[in-house]
Amino acid sequence: MTQKLKEEIIATAIYYGRDLNPQVLGMMVDDLSDLDASACIQAYRSYRRNPKNRTFPLPAQIREIVAPDQHIDAEALAREVAARIVGAVTKFGWPNGRAAREFIGEEGWRIVELQGGWSHICENLGVTIPPSTFQAQVRDQLAANFRYGADAIDRRITDGSVPTQRVGELERPSLTGRREE
Repeated sequence: MTQKLKEEIIATAIYYGRDLNPQVLGMMVDDLSDLDASACIQAYRSYRRNPKNRTFPLPAQIREIVAPDQHIDAEALAREVAARIVGAVTKFGWPNGRAAREFIGEEGWRIVELQGGWSHICENLGVTIPPSTFQAQVRDQLAANFRYGADAIDRRITDGSVPTQRVGELERPSLTGRREE
C-alpha cells in the first residue's frame, strides 16, 4: 500500500506542476506513515477535487483531511469544554458530579476544581456568578491550558521550584506549627 501512496503523491505533484526528488517523496511518505494509506490516497483525491486548492498539498494538510480530530485548535476545544461545564450544571446538577466529570473531560474538570469545585459552581452559577462571564473566563483558561499544557503553566507560575498543591490534596501536618513544603 505504501507504493500506491507514493504513486498518488507523485501523480498529485505532477498534477500541480511540481517535481519531487526521492528524498522529499520519502519524507512525505514518512510524515503520513502512521495513517491508513488508503485514507491518505483518498485524501489526495479529495484535495484535488476541492476548487479552493491551487497548490500541491503538504503532508500536514493531508493529515488534517484524514484525521481532523487531531487538528482541533485550542480555541475551538476551549469553547466546547467551557460550554460543557456551564451546560453540565443544569444537565447533571451537584449530586451527579461523576457523570458531569465524564461529560466535561479531565482538562475541564481541572478548571472546575480550580474554580472552587463542582458543588460551588452548581450553587453559585447564575446566582453570584454570571454564567456568560464565567464561561468566557473558563474558556480563556482552557485555551491557555490546551495551547501550553497545564503542567507547563504550573511550572511557570511556581518557577519550577515548588509543585502546586492540587485541589483536594492534603498538606502534610507540621510538627513545628509551620507549613512544611
